[in-house]
Amino acid sequence: QREARLIYEVTGWCMNNPRLGLYGSSQTCYNLPLPNPTVRGPDASVVLATRWNALSVNDQNEAFPSVAPNFVAEIRSDNDSEDYCHRKMIDFMNADVEEGILIDPLNQTVTVYRVQQDNIVMNVRRNPRTFTSRILNGFVLDLQ
Repeated sequence: QREARLIYEVTGWCMNNPRLGLYGSSQTCYNLPLPNPTVRGPDASVVLATRWNALSVNDQNEAFPSVAPNFVAEIRSDNDSEDYCHRKMIDFMNADVEEGILIDPLNQTVTVYRVQQDNIVMNVRRNPRTFTSRILNGFVLDLQ
């Protein structure tokens, strides 16, 4: 139910901003541009139009386009270790994702990942009410 709510909030916001770009759920996978290409499908994601439109039409039509989303959101499941989730988020950030959030209901934390001056910066918040994106202008995710 948490994942459905996350997808609903991200998708709803994107639909109200139709020129934003491509958005998707865990069924939307990307071939991340890493030294060892990695296919990932974040729980929710947004590729801004500037990044998406820079791809060729052929690349856009690939089953797993070779592009990193600008924004990703993940929810840790009961079966995932903290380390696995953290490594997954680091993969996203190393692939040029600008902002990512990892929602951990088991530890009641939200970790925000951002790139600042070529460094990945993490900010762990305990039980926050909301998350305000710096990449998706005006997007506020209700976390309660």
